This record gives sequence, C-alpha cells and structure tokens, in this order.
Amino acid sequence: MNYKLWDNAINPIGIVQIIHNRNKTPGHYDNIAQFLNKNRFLVWADELYQNQDESIVFNQTLGMELKTLMWLKEHFDLPVFVIGDGYGSYITQKLIQDCKLCSAGVCMAGGGRHNKLTLMFAMVLSWMGKKLFGKQACPTFTNRHKCRTYDYWFNLFKNLQTIRYDILPNIPLLIISGEQNLNNMNGRLARALYNAYSKHDLHNLVLIIYPDAEKDLLMMADRSDVQQDILDFITTQNISK
Repeated sequence: MNYKLWDNAINPIGIVQIIHNRNKTPGHYDNIAQFLNKNRFLVWADELYQNQDESIVFNQTLGMELKTLMWLKEHFDLPVFVIGDGYGSYITQKLIQDCKLCSAGVCMAGGGRHNKLTLMFAMVLSWMGKKLFGKQACPTFTNRHKCRTYDYWFNLFKNLQTIRYDILPNIPLLIISGEQNLNNMNGRLARALYNAYSKHDLHNLVLIIYPDAEKDLLMMADRSDVQQDILDFITTQNISK
C-alpha cells in the first residue's frame, strides 16, 4: 500500500484517516495534515485504487479503508476520525454505515445525497452510453475537470444506491460544502444529505456551507476556516468520548 503518515504530533489525542478524492493523492492534504499535527492529531492517507475495472474500484477501496481503520484503531489505540473528500466522502458514508469503529466522520463537498429515482435514471443513461459509445468513452456534459468514463459513472451511480441513510449508526457527522452559490448542486446535495441523516436522530450532526468558497475546500489558498471547523468538530467529539 502506498500511504503517507503525518506523525509530528506531541502527545497525540487521536488519529485522522483521510479518504481522498479520485483526482487527488495523499500529498494534496499535506497542509491540513500539518495543521492537525500541530493540534495533537496524527494523520493517515493512502492511495485509492485506480483499477481500470470500475465495477470493483468502489468495493476495493471500501474494503481497503475498512482494514486501514481497523489497523489504525488497534495499532495506535487512539480515537479514529475519518475525513472523506469528494469521491472519498461516499466511501466514508459507507464505511461508517458498515462499522462502528470511528469516533466521527467528516464529508467534504461532493458527497451529497442523491434521490434514488435520479440515481436509477442516471445509471440507465450511463449504461446506454456504455453500449452506444463504449465503456471508456467520456460524456462531455459531466466532465468539468477530468475525463470520467461512462463506465465510471455507471458503477458510481450503482454503488451510491447501496448507501442506506436509514440505518446509519449513531456516529457524529460533519457535512461541509462550498462554491459560489448556496443554490448550486453541491449546496443542494449537502443539504439533502443533512436532511436525510437528521431524520434518524443522528447525534451531533452538523452542516456547514461556505457560500463564497471554491469546490476543493481543503485546497483553497485561504483554508483556515475550513481547517478550524474540522478541528473544532473532531476535538469536541474526542472530548465527549
């Protein structure tokens, strides 16, 4: 496994497991990792699977991150907090749904809740795209930054349908979103995700939307507010344990 461990923390009180976006590497999170180190949290991030077979990437990544969480918990004997960014936030939701080992979770922009009917419709469209244009063809209307194939979208939409908002365990969750307009897609998805979880008495559920922020909140030049909000949240959960 290719991973990065930031362990320059004096008398650590917890460890943060970062599950990053598909277009990022552990190195992209160096700034927040160093910030958390200074505030007594160790930080771990590993490479997501980039297997060409999109049908197994999600489950491979989920399995790897679950094993990592179990190892971190046993090896360091500290509370583990999971931060999921973008694609990683979907993995984070599934992770905290399937196990109760982490003390709290953070979902960054990109991991909102999608209506099941919308997911089914999108899955059918991407399946048709695969059949008509090939698995590796890229639908231009969805690609703002990087080519995502019909195969990628089909399997992502299929896996998102397995996230069960009604059985999420009682684990505190922070949902963070950004971009220029509160009414944009990320803002709507973040609020939908908050509303879905809040119906089931999830304790300490928090939603923060930065109306003037960019999409990649942790990569902004001025990211201090985001970092501090994450620190405040996980520190509060750590104290309450």
